[in-house]
Amino acid sequence: MFNARKWFAAAACVAASVATANAADLRFHHFLTPQSMPAAKVMTPWAEAVEAASNGAIEITIYPRMQLGGAPPQISDQVRNGIVDLGWVLPGYTPGRFPRLEVFELPSVYNGDPMSTSLAIADMTDGALADDYGRNRVKPVLQIVHAGNLMHCKDKPIRTLADFKGLKIRTPSRTGQYMLEALGATPVGMPVPAIPEALSKGVIDCAAIPWEIAAALKVHELANYHTLLADEKRFGTAVIFTLMNPRSYDRLDADGKAAIDALSGWASSEMAAKQFIAGEDPGRQEAVEHGNEIIILSAEETEAFNSLMKEVEARWIDEAKDAGFDPVALIDEAKTAIAANVGKD
Repeated sequence: MFNARKWFAAAACVAASVATANAADLRFHHFLTPQSMPAAKVMTPWAEAVEAASNGAIEITIYPRMQLGGAPPQISDQVRNGIVDLGWVLPGYTPGRFPRLEVFELPSVYNGDPMSTSLAIADMTDGALADDYGRNRVKPVLQIVHAGNLMHCKDKPIRTLADFKGLKIRTPSRTGQYMLEALGATPVGMPVPAIPEALSKGVIDCAAIPWEIAAALKVHELANYHTLLADEKRFGTAVIFTLMNPRSYDRLDADGKAAIDALSGWASSEMAAKQFIAGEDPGRQEAVEHGNEIIILSAEETEAFNSLMKEVEARWIDEAKDAGFDPVALIDEAKTAIAANVGKD
């Protein structure tokens, strides 16, 4: 089994060769529980590795469950404004703020492989994606996509595309909104911690999240049906990143910066993607053991879905054309970068 702490420890040894003291205390804010997979197996090992790599030059204090105040969609603002130094952010919570990153969430772009897609994002950070970070005055240190959304439904199973019509479905992003509207559903935006109560009270009929998140939220105890496309393909994905305040970075000495740099970009994306992939099968198994029904749409239904997603892509292109970049060229570049990273880990 992949061990993030051992992986990061090895990476930290490389960075530690250039690290000394002068401790800077960095505040890392997120909205999940400390026991959740991203917190326990991605954020904490990453923070520990940075501390080790800096030989004490950096200390990172993690604040879960929005302990420093605010709501999950506000974390990117908290990072930008220096309220916190680091934050776990879903750009989908603030539609339009990171428009270039949205390209990787499109079902017509995401290939179902979180590893190659996460590495593609890392590869494009200093190029086509740079303006998203620059305009928001934030520095990315970890960028991934999760394994992909499936539909977790409480009482109304989705067995065909026609079954989407009229359902209220939680979505993580604007691209997810476009997808659900094309399917005839009503998209409902909300952060992941709100999903269990929303399902329980009937605010939503279904939630679009991966198996890993469903397990962490115990959604399998609320939802009776879980729907995927043919071959268990997913309904798109969501970009997630850890952002850093550039002024916090600039205040670090050379050794502290070296530690952050060594454990950012491709290295952190690779580690995080491995953890998100590893969390999928156990999450699926929990639903099976609970007696829930897993529904796989037919090849014909999946082909119809893929055709419909061309319309979603066209809608995104139309919405993005005034955002200061060429959306068609970005789609092509993203697909090329993903293909170039297939098979890498």
